[in-house]
Amino acid sequence: MASINNTGTFDSNYLTYVDFLDCLVRVAFMYPFAEADKASFNAMDQKLQFIMERLTDKYGALVNGFIETMAKREQDMHY
Repeated sequence: MASINNTGTFDSNYLTYVDFLDCLVRVAFMYPFAEADKASFNAMDQKLQFIMERLTDKYGALVNGFIETMAKREQDMHY
């Protein structure tokens, strides 16, 4: 959490796309890879792919609900 503490947006519950990408890069940079993995993930794109896979495994089931929430919010706010 300390690595992404400086990111934010006007709505405290959401990140902008750029802030979200910034958080992903910060987490990938600071992630405590095992010694065996460090040799496999020496480029940032490989580290990001690893992080994205872990996030998808853990939070992938939340995506559809989030999309529905955002669609409702967009409709309610008349964007």
